[in-house]
Amino acid sequence: MKKSSAKKDSINKKLFNIKTIPKRINDLKRILLARIPGNVFPLYVQFITTFRCNLRCTYCEIFNIKSYEMTTDEVLKMLKELIDHGLRKITFTGGEPLLREDLPEFIKFVKKHGVFCNIITNGLLIPKRINEIKDVDVIVFSLDGPPEVHNPHRAPGLHDKIIDAMDICKEHKIKIFTNTVITKKNYNKLDYMLDLTKKYNTTATFQPVENIHNKVSEDNLNNLLLTEEQLNIAFNHLLEKKKEGYDIGYSYYFLKSPLTFSGKQCTWAGKLFCSILPDGTVIPCNALIHQKNKWKNGRKIGFINAMKHMPKFKCPGCYTGFPEIDRMFSLDVKIIKENIFGAK
Repeated sequence: MKKSSAKKDSINKKLFNIKTIPKRINDLKRILLARIPGNVFPLYVQFITTFRCNLRCTYCEIFNIKSYEMTTDEVLKMLKELIDHGLRKITFTGGEPLLREDLPEFIKFVKKHGVFCNIITNGLLIPKRINEIKDVDVIVFSLDGPPEVHNPHRAPGLHDKIIDAMDICKEHKIKIFTNTVITKKNYNKLDYMLDLTKKYNTTATFQPVENIHNKVSEDNLNNLLLTEEQLNIAFNHLLEKKKEGYDIGYSYYFLKSPLTFSGKQCTWAGKLFCSILPDGTVIPCNALIHQKNKWKNGRKIGFINAMKHMPKFKCPGCYTGFPEIDRMFSLDVKIIKENIFGAK
């Protein structure tokens, strides 16, 4: 079995070196204390900075959601509260997070406090803003495959612009991940993304298309949703490639879950991790974004308070990375070991 990539090793060293042991002990304490009713700790937060987007992807209509966006000061106040209560990692996403002019301030603030941060982007604004965001730990590019796949999914001519943006990140020595949405159009063309892991020394993640936001038209979904056979083909292939040593960002547990539907429901959403919407609404995770009026607003009552008073909900399950995080917080030894040391 091949060793983990140098890039993944360097990230793991930042997260798990000797200097971070006291923080990791505190993390474990919080994970255990979260078992007591009423205790919440935002160890991981996904902050949807904006619903605005400069693309119109075929499987996403999040740009149609109209919402107030917290001001710079409101976001910084939110980040301070989360950090004071144990924030260890944050993802800035959207919409397109680089549409927020103040995003570099958020990155600078969390890095000052030792928080690991990444952004998920379509890559269009990277050439313009690279110097402002160069302190980010990881940039995750949404890339669905070669031009004949990516461009119809997202926008004409976009593929080459994303590759150019990845080249810029490589020049600036910024770590790169890719995230690929698997559809009928690319389920049998995933090797293109795996080959990029070699070229860019990066990590590839994959998730099947699903209507998380309940906003995508039925016609669009029907043209993209995988059949059970296609799902099996895609994920069995990824499992084999992971065994061959390709740097695929999820564990064997995650890659097997779409085949069995096991492990998709989360236990610790809203207790140890959550998502925060542009207006400050705190939700368990992105899969429940369509129930916006159900949740508490942290801007109004405090973000920890919003987590503590989160209404009861039933996890619908999803194919995102949240179930993987959930299993780590459940102290699944195999998954923790694989995420820290790589697959063996």
